[in-house]
Amino acid sequence: MNGLEIAYAVSSPFGAGIEMVSFFFGETIFVMLNPPHVMRKVLNELDNVIGFDHVPEFYVKERLPYIKALIDETLRWRPVAVLGGTPHAVTQDGEYQVMFIPKGSTVFANLAGIMHNLIMFPHPDNLCPERFLEIADSKLQTFDLPFEWGRRICPGMYMYLSLNSLFIDVSCILWAFNITPAIDGTEVDILADSMNYTNRFNSRPVSFNCTVAPRSGKVTELLIAEYEETKA
Repeated sequence: MNGLEIAYAVSSPFGAGIEMVSFFFGETIFVMLNPPHVMRKVLNELDNVIGFDHVPEFYVKERLPYIKALIDETLRWRPVAVLGGTPHAVTQDGEYQVMFIPKGSTVFANLAGIMHNLIMFPHPDNLCPERFLEIADSKLQTFDLPFEWGRRICPGMYMYLSLNSLFIDVSCILWAFNITPAIDGTEVDILADSMNYTNRFNSRPVSFNCTVAPRSGKVTELLIAEYEETKA
């Protein structure tokens, strides 16, 4: 490898991770506006397990099953990598249904289509974290479909960096802030359009307005204390 190739190889994991995670955070906030009953269940779990004495930490992960289910369902409902991320190469001639796929072909996976399979995910257009709480299908016990498959699976998934990062960040954001639809001058709720996503390789919600506010004065105090500790 020459110098330029080494630079690309070293930097690409950071670029991929930053875009995927940042897009997902925007999507999580988007999800909290549609539908509101999901937000109520999230806050109920966080308040019962965490309370307001400290911020969420990794050790409570197993006690927050609805948060995990929300993350899995959001990744399914609107996957960031709509075409499955990295393209794959066919190593030998093959067929899919009536289509002949010659060796050497570049293949993309229709991840958005897979995630909306009617048999695997009944009522696929509905955001329903509950579908991941009682899993009968063994293939969904570890929901790694959003992170690719085969030899080129996302390294962050293989090392559980991505899922752990999503868990702690989503937990902290939803624990700390009330997220509600924006209010215009006539005090009418402006609900985000659940189909209004960018048309690109990695997809995210088109910019939308919402109101984000601390859930309590205690939360504000804890956030300031955490911030000051990072500077110490």
